[in-house]
Amino acid sequence: MIYLIDGENIHLNSFHDLDKLSNSDIIYYFYSINVPNIHCDMVNHILKHPQQVKLMKCEVNGKNSLDFQLTVFLGMAAVSYENEPITIISRDKGYDNAIAFLSKQLSKRILVRKDSLFKTCNENNIQHFKQVDKPQQKIFRECIGDKNMKYFDQIREFLLESDTKNELYKKFVITFGNELGRDIYINVKKNLIPINLAFDTSIK
Repeated sequence: MIYLIDGENIHLNSFHDLDKLSNSDIIYYFYSINVPNIHCDMVNHILKHPQQVKLMKCEVNGKNSLDFQLTVFLGMAAVSYENEPITIISRDKGYDNAIAFLSKQLSKRILVRKDSLFKTCNENNIQHFKQVDKPQQKIFRECIGDKNMKYFDQIREFLLESDTKNELYKKFVITFGNELGRDIYINVKKNLIPINLAFDTSIK
């Protein structure tokens, strides 16, 4: 997994689990003069992972300067890391259009998270299902279908992150493409009451 962290709204000091990175994981942390200082303990932690944590200094020449530079790098990374999924970690929703464009042009899986590095799970990590409540598994299979079980981790996270159906729809289409994204959304929408109950969500 390739992680691009927007340092102006997600601070690196909040990540204390860098030891969980796999050998193929790489973090690009984008920062500018608008980003608070990194704690000494975190600097030492980063130095233990020089091949996996890259600090990307951004020049500030106007509004959203860091966002634009991260977006340019996203395009480069989508081509360079052809076989690796990419996750942007940011509370900024301004990346949605760039992600939609790249996902369509390159058939690339690009996700957006609001907080943690490690809530985005590899879809091939089937062991995760053992940690999920059986009612959730049952509802998921009944509402979304066996054929989509491989997307369980992403869909579950989108359910937990989203407040509205419209927000959920956009995430599905951006991540899975128009056809599959709409299909998953329709199934979720039809079964929203049992899904909200099973996943303890309140999507409206």
